[in-house]
Amino acid sequence: GDRRGDLWPSVAEAPQAPHHPWVAWSRFDGRGYTLVWSRWNATGWTHPEWVHTPHRDGGRALDPDIEFDSGNRPMMVWWRQTGGHGTVYISLYRDSRWTEPVRVSPLNLNARHPSLFISAQGAVYVKYKTRLGTIVQPIRLDGSRSITDDINPQGHAAGDVTTSEQAGG
Repeated sequence: GDRRGDLWPSVAEAPQAPHHPWVAWSRFDGRGYTLVWSRWNATGWTHPEWVHTPHRDGGRALDPDIEFDSGNRPMMVWWRQTGGHGTVYISLYRDSRWTEPVRVSPLNLNARHPSLFISAQGAVYVKYKTRLGTIVQPIRLDGSRSITDDINPQGHAAGDVTTSEQAGG
């Protein structure tokens, strides 16, 4: 990745056996950055795959952070730069692919450099930086393998994520 201009990877180890690590990073494609991921299996690292097709990320998908929830489900946050403005997104890995990216940060807020935190009790938080300071936003996982913003936990949208703004809040 260094020879290609890829950015720094995020690595997380599954909390449940067999505790294999997963990795995600922003891969340089000659024009911009697209999210890719790989995981360790019995024979070594899998071939890197796109998290979402390159045109979906617009060539500016940056700083992914990958973590596992208490149910051993991988999830990822990152920010996308569009015209100098940053927006934070989240996606879950379900079955054999990543869910559609869903916006976490409000559209009118320039948000960058997100990270995921899982508390000892299993609560999921997305933390990101803005000019106003750092924001920590709780994300709720329910039994149906979905996530919702705790501010407005009504319904589910694209890829099982609903934010307060999408729900009309």
